[in-house]
Amino acid sequence: MESRSGALGEISRGMGPSRLTTGPTLDGRLACLTGIREGGLECQPRLSVVRIVIPGKPAPKQGGQQATVTTSDGRVISMRYQPAKVRNYAAFVAMCAREAMAGELPFSGPIRRVLTLTISTPKSWSKKRRARHNWATVRPDVGNVAKTIDDALQGICYADDKQIVEAEEVKRYGEADGVEIMVQALGD
Repeated sequence: MESRSGALGEISRGMGPSRLTTGPTLDGRLACLTGIREGGLECQPRLSVVRIVIPGKPAPKQGGQQATVTTSDGRVISMRYQPAKVRNYAAFVAMCAREAMAGELPFSGPIRRVLTLTISTPKSWSKKRRARHNWATVRPDVGNVAKTIDDALQGICYADDKQIVEAEEVKRYGEADGVEIMVQALGD
């Protein structure tokens, strides 16, 4: 069994599956998540592509609502904020992303993000019309949905949304409302 001491305690690696024990011992995966280098190399995420499926109607980012607050010393402060619907949707996206990442580190370096927004076909449409129309030209705006999702994935799938160097967004009709996101590491 190999054993090393690090900033957070001792890292032990055996031949069998690693497990977290009580006390100062950490397994290699937890050490990687806390930033300790293994074998002198920076720990990298094991995934190169992650697919996230978010069911339900998306909430696009809005210009923000404005509120005026008077402080205890009489000053008037104007603040902008996103509605609760958008904040709740972003929290749901983040939860789905954490589940898809399965504890892996956020991607470092450039990434590609493909977003497919599916809008349910109106029930009043005939089967013939449903088959003919695939591209949805109705609200919500795919760009505003992408802003909400990009901000929600920050810190989970990637460190910062400035890492997105390729972005593809598609809005189409389908059976049910939802968003499918594919995030791919392009390498350093």
